[in-house]
Amino acid sequence: MAAKGYCAYADVQNFLGLTLTAGAQAYATSLVEDAEIVIDGYTRRGWLMGAQTLETHWMNEYWRGEPYQYGGLTFGGKLYLKYAPLASLDFLYGRMGMQTNNILLTAGTDYEVMDLNVGLVRLVFPSLYDQVQASYTPVATVPTLIKRAAAELIAWWMQPSLRPDSYGLFSYSLPDLTVRFAFHTEDPIPGGVTSKLDTFAYPVTG
Repeated sequence: MAAKGYCAYADVQNFLGLTLTAGAQAYATSLVEDAEIVIDGYTRRGWLMGAQTLETHWMNEYWRGEPYQYGGLTFGGKLYLKYAPLASLDFLYGRMGMQTNNILLTAGTDYEVMDLNVGLVRLVFPSLYDQVQASYTPVATVPTLIKRAAAELIAWWMQPSLRPDSYGLFSYSLPDLTVRFAFHTEDPIPGGVTSKLDTFAYPVTG
């Protein structure tokens, strides 16, 4: 699998505030794919994914939130599409049971697009469908915070080669100076990265 391109070695250089050697540039580039896998896994999303066809969502995903009552009926299912932000929502289908066919849903009648930026769609009658499938086109760019998170994560992974004489030490002392490191090398993802990724985490279903 090739890297999608969440960042480039130049972004890692900018984060570190230094110019990498040719070997370090190649190493940073080789880590982009690994960073993308970690980021996608943490956020339960993805970017630069291309057009999505019949992405499947089950009732437990959209039959939640804060439904409201009107005229004896219940409204208000929130459906989050996975690869936001969206350029467009092309088709939405609903299935009314295991032995039934998908029904093409109508915008403005069966659902409304609430926010393309977060991929939020409101189903007018969510309890009618045990399954909803969406075909849509994500925006073909990477959010700035995701790019920064990828660059920071790669820089974190590169510390053993960038600081071979001090990486992994908690402190070292000179006759008149003691330096204590403010990071823990065993952390799988540094806090600066997770704080950025939390902004994009896909809602947990239940």
